[in-house]
Amino acid sequence: MKPNITLKLTKEILAVSNKPIPKVRLAKMVYFSFKELVMAGYYHPNDLAFIRMPLGPVPFDFYDILLTDDDIAITTTNVGLSYNRENYSLKPGVSVKSPYLSLLSQIVNQLDQYPTSSLVEISHNDSSWLDNNNGDTYYVSKNDLTPFKGIKATKLSGEFDDQLIQSKLVKGMKEEIVKDSSALEFPDQYSSDK
Repeated sequence: MKPNITLKLTKEILAVSNKPIPKVRLAKMVYFSFKELVMAGYYHPNDLAFIRMPLGPVPFDFYDILLTDDDIAITTTNVGLSYNRENYSLKPGVSVKSPYLSLLSQIVNQLDQYPTSSLVEISHNDSSWLDNNNGDTYYVSKNDLTPFKGIKATKLSGEFDDQLIQSKLVKGMKEEIVKDSSALEFPDQYSSDK
């Protein structure tokens, strides 16, 4: 049986990171790591589906995996964002082996230079995210497969980063509401046939 790639990547990221990672950040780390590993030849773009969410792509089975795997420990922190209070890490004694752990460690180290809000913003520039609507399931496109360059990294306090994440979530939800309302009022312009 083929291993679940979401679970495999999540455990590998948690192993090389060696620290608890909040849910939103972990989803972005899986996304960017997967793209880099596709470009390195370890995976095919269609090996992992993503759901378009206001805070960027999320592996389609991400939440189920996090809640059901016995090797993943969940701790809760007191932050303002209820959907980002859970932190994930590997339970003590869990070891992970992979042919690309060294490469993945480099990817994770690079991603660690960016606050979560910046990772969200960068993921919003990928064509597959732009070409879909919230809730759509999709695969990364060839246009998305460019090396992670990021943007100018700015050090942010955790509280300010949370505020930026909240702002991006509200903005994404408002855009979706406007689009849905417009589709109700002007169905011919928003037909799926066009």
